[in-house]
Amino acid sequence: MYVFKQLVVGAPVSMMTSQNLPEGWTAYTDKNSRLFYYVHLPSGITQWRPPSSLLLNPPNKKRVYKPIRWYIVLLIACSIMYIVVMQGDQHQHKGSWSTNKVFGTSGKGNERSSRNSLKTGAAKHIELKILSSMENSDTQEGKYTITVYTIGKGKRKGKKGIFGTNFLQKYGSSFVQFQTKEYSSSEDKCNHDQGEEVQTEAGSCLLLGDPKSSPTAVEIVKTSCRYAHCKTMIIGDERCRHHLEDARSYYSNEQKRMGYLPLGMRPDTWSSLQEFQSKRDFSISPSSTRKYAFNAIFSASTSRDRNTLAKILMSNQTQTNTYIKIAKAWAPNVNSPSTEQVGTNEYIKVLLDSVFTLAPAGHNPECYRLYEAVESGSIPIIVDWMQRPTSSCNSLHHWHDSPIVILQKWDDLFPTIENLLEDMAALNQRQADLQQWYKNKMSIIVSEFENFMLNKSTST
Repeated sequence: MYVFKQLVVGAPVSMMTSQNLPEGWTAYTDKNSRLFYYVHLPSGITQWRPPSSLLLNPPNKKRVYKPIRWYIVLLIACSIMYIVVMQGDQHQHKGSWSTNKVFGTSGKGNERSSRNSLKTGAAKHIELKILSSMENSDTQEGKYTITVYTIGKGKRKGKKGIFGTNFLQKYGSSFVQFQTKEYSSSEDKCNHDQGEEVQTEAGSCLLLGDPKSSPTAVEIVKTSCRYAHCKTMIIGDERCRHHLEDARSYYSNEQKRMGYLPLGMRPDTWSSLQEFQSKRDFSISPSSTRKYAFNAIFSASTSRDRNTLAKILMSNQTQTNTYIKIAKAWAPNVNSPSTEQVGTNEYIKVLLDSVFTLAPAGHNPECYRLYEAVESGSIPIIVDWMQRPTSSCNSLHHWHDSPIVILQKWDDLFPTIENLLEDMAALNQRQADLQQWYKNKMSIIVSEFENFMLNKSTST
């Protein structure tokens, strides 16, 4: 301990002590507490405790060890990154990644985890994995092109379904594009005697047919040279009776192994909506500002469910502003003057101005109207049985957790709507929630289909 004589406040202690302080140190008295404090002049370090060999913390000590510590951490981090990258490259070259690891299966148990994975960045993994699977494939402008061949003759020729819209482009990844062509049997020729076979790359093409296609997509694959490696897909199978194809629209509860794409919008209603959206001042209006409480536009003869709803609508009178147009019979061309159907442009205009859209089941619970309503910002209304599994079809399986309105029976329609209309703020929120749910869900389904086309082998 160093002993000091009488001190002058604020004066350096080192000039008045009986013993000298360690080299470079001096002491002062604090004006308020009159206690000593010590200053190391070379480094500017100030401390209350007297300096000694045990208490000193040499200024150069941190400079010696701190850079070494960070160098060691950096070296370890670089080593770990190198190992991870090398393992990833080996995994990609093997081509052994699974669709289920990204999104899970299409079963109910993994559906919510699939939806959450999209929010947390799973979409980025899809893009990376698709790129890795395209290393040895033909690409055009950085995109992997899948050719869809439509099968049909006469009026059924060139029937494209959802591929007739840019639905897949809107909700799919930016690395996969679909192009449609008409199937031609004349191009499917090969000389077996000379061993010449024209083969397409596995997973790069899709044969698309409906229940009335002749020949069917499956028959073409079995007898074809040019299209032998194409996958097959059935559209328009509302009763889920066809199970030999690789993929389908209308989700089948009994055929979960099959690839799946939703029904989507009709090509004509999609084009009409695109025209409205192309206008400079277009925007999806909130529910609270829409003209009609609900719209009911369908053909009564299509199904028992629609006929039941038609009778309820005709027997109830409400002062709420609604748009009801029920045709007696379905017609293939809604824009023909000879039909009772609402024209395409008028139909989309009404959807854009309706809070709710009634979506009774046709031959299948899933209908174009569901997608047309949500794309237009209208909230679909269905009844409970439509989302339950049937013997084979369960096309609304993917809608069970959506914020649409589900009634126990159609008799509950008017009181339910009256209650919902009392809180317009809640309706606006439901509309916003539905838009977000729909965007996430369609992105997941389309991405799963892209992975299915690029990676799963063709069924036999």
